[in-house]
Amino acid sequence: MPDEQNNTVGRDQGEVPSPNPPDPRFFVERGRSRFRRGEYADAIQDFTEAIRLDPTNSQHYAFRAYTYFVREDNNAALLDVTKAIALDPHSAVAHNLRGCVHGAAGDYLEAIEHFTEAIRLDPSVARYYQGRGNAFSRAGEYESAIADLNEAIRLDSTYALGFYTRAHTHNKMGEYEKAIHDCNRAIELMPTYLDPRFGLFDLYYRTGRIDAALGAAEEIARLAPTEAHGWMLQGRAHLAKTNYIRAVNDFDEALRLMPNYCSALIGRATAFYRVRNYDRALADADQAIRLAPNYAFAYTLRGHIQRHRRQMEEAMQDYDKAIALAPNDPLAYIARSQGYKKLGSLDAVIADCDQAIRLNPTSSEGYLRRGEARLSKSDLGRALEDLTEAIRLQPNRARAYRLRAQVHRALGRSAEAEEDDRNAENRK
Repeated sequence: MPDEQNNTVGRDQGEVPSPNPPDPRFFVERGRSRFRRGEYADAIQDFTEAIRLDPTNSQHYAFRAYTYFVREDNNAALLDVTKAIALDPHSAVAHNLRGCVHGAAGDYLEAIEHFTEAIRLDPSVARYYQGRGNAFSRAGEYESAIADLNEAIRLDSTYALGFYTRAHTHNKMGEYEKAIHDCNRAIELMPTYLDPRFGLFDLYYRTGRIDAALGAAEEIARLAPTEAHGWMLQGRAHLAKTNYIRAVNDFDEALRLMPNYCSALIGRATAFYRVRNYDRALADADQAIRLAPNYAFAYTLRGHIQRHRRQMEEAMQDYDKAIALAPNDPLAYIARSQGYKKLGSLDAVIADCDQAIRLNPTSSEGYLRRGEARLSKSDLGRALEDLTEAIRLQPNRARAYRLRAQVHRALGRSAEAEEDDRNAENRK
C-alpha cells in the first residue's frame, strides 16, 4: 500500500482500544496493520473512520483506495484515488496508484498519463517506471515498454517485478531468449515468486524445450503443492512427452484441488483420447463444455473424439460450433477438414485448408492436409506444391515426405520418390 515498505507500525501487535477522544492517526495505523494481515474489510472501516475524522488528508483516501484496489473493486478505488489527488496534486504515490487502477481496468492511455506524472514528481522510484512500462506493454508499445523497464532495473537492480515485466514484454516481441533470461533473473531475486516460473514454463513449452518446461512445472508444484495450475502445467508437459499415464495423474491432482478446472479437464480428456479411451475422454470433454459452453477448443476436441467413435453427425456439429466460437482460429478449420476427409468430401477439405492458410500462411498442417486432398483428387501439380511448402515450413514432418513420394511416383519421378522415402525414414 502507499509507503507500505517504510511502515513498521502494527507488526505482530494485538488490537489496541480506540483512543478517546478519537484520533485519525490511530485508525490509519490500525487499518494498515489489518491490511497486512489480509483483513481488508476491517481495514476499510478504519480508513473510513480516519477520513470522517480528517477529510482533508490525502493519504487517508490513498490508503483506502489501495485496499479497494487489492480487493479488485476498481470503481471504489478510482473514486478514492481521484479524491486523494484532488487534495494533493503533487502526490507521486497517488498518481502511481491511479495509474495502477486504470491499468487494471484496461485504460492504458489514462494509466500511462498518471504513471508519467508520478515519474515527473519523483523520477527516482523504480516501480513508477515498471508501472508505466507494463501499461506500454499492454498497449502494444513494446519499445517504450522496454525503455521504461530498463530504467526501472537501472534504478533497482534487485527489482524482481521489473525483470518479470520485461520478460513478459520480450515474450510478446518474440524475443524468447531474452524473456527466458529475465524470468530466470526474477526467480534468482525472489525464489518463491511464482509468476516468472509460470512465464518460464510458457517460454520453454513454446520453444519446444519440453524437458525444461516440465522442470519449471515440477518446481511450481514443489513450491506451491496446492496450486492447481502448476499440476495442470506438469500434465501438459507429460502430455507433450507422450507420458500419458503421468499426465492423467497430474490432471487428476489439479482437479482434486480445483474440481471445475476446465483446462485440466481438457488436458485429461486429451490424454484419454491419445490412448483411445474415448468414453472417458468424452466424459471429460462434456464436463468442460458444461462448465464453459463458449470454450472453442473443447468442441474441437470433442469433435475428434466423436469422429473416432464414428459418430460423424455429432463430430461435425462440434467442429462447426468450434468455428462459430473462434472463426479466426486456423486450427479449427484444419480440425473440421479431418471430419470432411472421413466423410469423403475432398472439396470441403480443401476449402477448410484454404481458410486455415489464409488465416495463417505459415500453417504447415494446412498445406499438408490440402496437399493430401489434392493427391486424392489426382491434382498432382498442386499437391506437389502444397507438400513442398509443408516440408519447407516444417522440414522434419515424415508424413509430408511420404505423401510427396506418392506424388513423385504418380508423376513417374522414381529418383525423387526414393529420396523422399529416405527422408521420411530418417525422420521417424
